[in-house]
Amino acid sequence: QEEWSQRVVCHAIPAVIDFHLTPPSATPSSLDPAIVFVSTLERFERPDLFLRGVAGFMQANPDYSGTMILAGAGLDQVYAAQVQRLVPSSLIERVRGEPALGRRELEALISRATVVFSRSYGSVCLAALEASLLGARVILNEKNKAFGDATGWIDGINLSLIHI
Repeated sequence: QEEWSQRVVCHAIPAVIDFHLTPPSATPSSLDPAIVFVSTLERFERPDLFLRGVAGFMQANPDYSGTMILAGAGLDQVYAAQVQRLVPSSLIERVRGEPALGRRELEALISRATVVFSRSYGSVCLAALEASLLGARVILNEKNKAFGDATGWIDGINLSLIHI
């Protein structure tokens, strides 16, 4: 045990899901909900893709009055700083970082937001399922096989509203 204990790293699961929740309807887009990134600011999570996509949406749709929120901590501070520099100057006032939200605050934010999962690979994304169960409007990267045709995710239908 002494030999191996220094080589083992334990991580908490990314999401705790209460399958006894009564799933709410997805957040209506007409309310201009915040658009949220809830993963860590690491390259494989693709916060750059999220930021560029949401910034483009915000600039192309001036009637949208919501905010963009990066609710993930950055383990690689250099990369996190690079991502933050992608914010167009015209949107600085509408973008905020929330890297240290507690569990309840994060769930409250997610439940009334549009949450984007921009990662392009991964075997499963429990955080996307949890966001859907909390009532978020969920946007997924179609290139990620975890969100493919055989997974239960159906384009245009909030996963929390179907049986899994």
